[in-house]
Amino acid sequence: MQPELFTTNKIRTQLDLAEQQLHALKDTISPSVRNHTANTYILFASLGTFNSQAEVIYSGHHHFNTAVSELLRRIEIHSRKRSIIYPWIKIDAVSQVKPISFQSLQDAIASCKTNHFKYGISFDKEFNLAFLEQEINGNEFIQENRSSGLKNWFEDAVNSYLLKRAWNRPLNPFQLSQYKERTVFLFDTVSTFIGPKAIIHLQHGNHKNGIRPIRHLDRHIDTLIQCSTNHLRDRVQQDGKFDYGIYAAASKIITSYNLIKHADAIHSLAEGYRWKRSLQQQDPILLQRMKAALDYLLKFQAEKDSKTILIEKDSKNQLYSLGATAAAVIAIADYQSLTGDEQYLEAAKKMANGMLTLQNRSGSFLNITAKQHQAGYDAKAVYALLRLYQLDSYPLWLERSKLAFEHFINRRVQPAPNHWLSYAVYEMTGIIPDRRYFAMKLQSIQKRLAAMKGNTNPSPTQLQILLCTRRLLDRMHHAQLGHLLRGFDMKNLEDTIHSRADQQRIGFFYPEIAMYMENPSSVVGSFFNRQHGFRVRIDDLQHNISSYCLYAQYYLTDHQDQSLIPS
Repeated sequence: MQPELFTTNKIRTQLDLAEQQLHALKDTISPSVRNHTANTYILFASLGTFNSQAEVIYSGHHHFNTAVSELLRRIEIHSRKRSIIYPWIKIDAVSQVKPISFQSLQDAIASCKTNHFKYGISFDKEFNLAFLEQEINGNEFIQENRSSGLKNWFEDAVNSYLLKRAWNRPLNPFQLSQYKERTVFLFDTVSTFIGPKAIIHLQHGNHKNGIRPIRHLDRHIDTLIQCSTNHLRDRVQQDGKFDYGIYAAASKIITSYNLIKHADAIHSLAEGYRWKRSLQQQDPILLQRMKAALDYLLKFQAEKDSKTILIEKDSKNQLYSLGATAAAVIAIADYQSLTGDEQYLEAAKKMANGMLTLQNRSGSFLNITAKQHQAGYDAKAVYALLRLYQLDSYPLWLERSKLAFEHFINRRVQPAPNHWLSYAVYEMTGIIPDRRYFAMKLQSIQKRLAAMKGNTNPSPTQLQILLCTRRLLDRMHHAQLGHLLRGFDMKNLEDTIHSRADQQRIGFFYPEIAMYMENPSSVVGSFFNRQHGFRVRIDDLQHNISSYCLYAQYYLTDHQDQSLIPS
């Protein structure tokens, strides 16, 4: 998306819009701002394009109209200088200011979560050296000391950013030692985003600060699914390997690679394709990319004998991955259910045999890669067996799944809920409606529902667990097991599902967040992990796509009691 070329008429139109929105923010500014700063009105404008990090400019004055006029003048200067009309402009008005000692600031920073600092900071009353919250987090000014685990200002990051700054670039490098005995100023802002097609008043004052509100979440879910599915699709390279990920804050490529995440990403591509198809949309490229990714994955299959295959992570040491093998079977089942193409079915059967060689008499599985099984890998293996059973109805897959379920029910310590176990329980109860399977899942979710509802961080796997539970309850009613639900708070479950679905948007790269990254075009329309450098990795996309597709399938379509992955 290239910005429009600068013309006098276009910049006049844009400045008129910005002026209107600035005046609309005036009444939200607390009169107390003047008590702590050199100016009553402090305004910022972040000027963003698709291909470059936002330039942030500032204006301050005791008279509002003067502050507005100066900010608009600076916007025009920058537009004229670059000969473009900025497609993204975010305007911020400082609404609250809190002076604190530098030591108090250090204490607050030391204990905050990485990239979760929720205030702007000015190092002087004039706001000559001031940073919006989004600048602080998007440029990783606050980093963790690896030895102590505490956070502190990272001077190199601040100075690197200041060198690129378009206004008030300091003459001398930023040094923390200069401020140790001084007062600094935390501040809140109210903000509006002006895009090519919309003007959006952003949320403020909570964990959704600086993010657009959504009046109709159900209508918006489709946008989130489409954007993130397209982003994941476009990460599949010609050889089928994914462009694995990027740390968006620094635009740093992730060089490692994980076959389990690769296989799981195919599963989410299938879910995205299925959702598009339900809307009568055709995306043949998505199907081609899915097949290419599957072909790449199967290059790592190791044939132990004529009937047994496992996905091999380390050919030298003969280390096999239960998780990757299970995910490969699921990916094959997805592809066949979408296309009717059975070319991979024999490979899936051999991989199922491979997984069974890793199953103990108790029903649990051994993941040879780690010499133990992680919570979730055994459930993932069972889910894979059940998906394969849906394709070929081979009794052994069901028998071994039943054995694993006995292990799940009888283990002394039940692990925290995981989404693969939720998937497996739902699939199994569709075949064998054993009340013990229902009860196991019900007890698990009841213990943790309050914690899920109170969690203010995005957690797509929690949404997957909740949605599987909701569908399971429908199945219980249909199986005339509703008496098991006595005392279960259905309304609380529903409220938690919708709350988590909305909460998850915090991890979506809307333009108003992406514009503060080093290279917005590489991440806008994707999902990120804030705590890890605004990481956009294929599994970050995968979990969000899967959870939102489940939400859409249940709430936005005429759902029936069916497999989570219908043909």
